[in-house]
Amino acid sequence: MKCRVEIKRQNVDNFKSGSLWDTLRRSAAGHGYFGFWNVMYFSFWAAVDNFLLPIAMYSPVPPNMRTKIHRMRGVKIGKNCLIGLNVMLDNVYPNFITIGDNVSLAGHNCILCHSTPFNYFSPGIKSYIAPVVIEDNAWITTGVIILPGVTIGEGSIVTAGSVVSSDIPPHSLAAGNPAKVIKKI
Repeated sequence: MKCRVEIKRQNVDNFKSGSLWDTLRRSAAGHGYFGFWNVMYFSFWAAVDNFLLPIAMYSPVPPNMRTKIHRMRGVKIGKNCLIGLNVMLDNVYPNFITIGDNVSLAGHNCILCHSTPFNYFSPGIKSYIAPVVIEDNAWITTGVIILPGVTIGEGSIVTAGSVVSSDIPPHSLAAGNPAKVIKKI
């Protein structure tokens, strides 16, 4: 599966607290849904997603079931992938995640596609949504955090406990916080 992502980085409004309806409307608009019935449609599927995410994260089901559940959530996942226990694939924008073929997410990983700080932090910290791409044959070891807008290159390995905030080139070993390329493999 070639990981060609058509989704681009988008700036969004910082988080503002408000009524339930305002929150639903703002969230739906961020996903491209406008109008009463579209907000209701989006809210229904967001509720389904919030039901599926913990099942995919914590159920002792076989790894291929976790993969199927994440696909149902909208994550684009290639063939022959392993998703371990307690892997949190963005709870708001799962459709911004693309995972290639033969990828292993060992467990206790977190992949985020959005950063929406409170309005208090604007204009200093921007709120945005950006895709995450993990290309074919990559191995994300345990405890790795991948931040929005990152691409992990084909055949790369990210070592345990790393925080990936920028792209990792193909066939590289990366480690640390922030993750840096240690060597080419």
